[in-house]
Amino acid sequence: MTCITHETKSRNPIWTVKNSTITEGDLWNLHWKHGVTPNNHLISDPTQLVPGFEFPRATWTAINRVKTG
Repeated sequence: MTCITHETKSRNPIWTVKNSTITEGDLWNLHWKHGVTPNNHLISDPTQLVPGFEFPRATWTAINRVKTG
C-alpha cells in the first residue's frame, strides 16, 4: 500500500506578512465601538480602567451587599 501525501503551500507564510501599525488597544477599541454590546455607551475607552477599579475587594463586597440588599 502506497501512501501519497500532498502538502499544500501556505498562501501567507509568516515571513511574508507585513508588520501592522495597529496595536491591540486599537483593535479592541474598533471592536468595542462597532460591536453590538449592551451599555457600551457607559465606557468610552475600554483600554482604560474605570473609576473604582482600584478599590480593595472588601470595599466591593460592601458595595454589592448594600446594592443587593
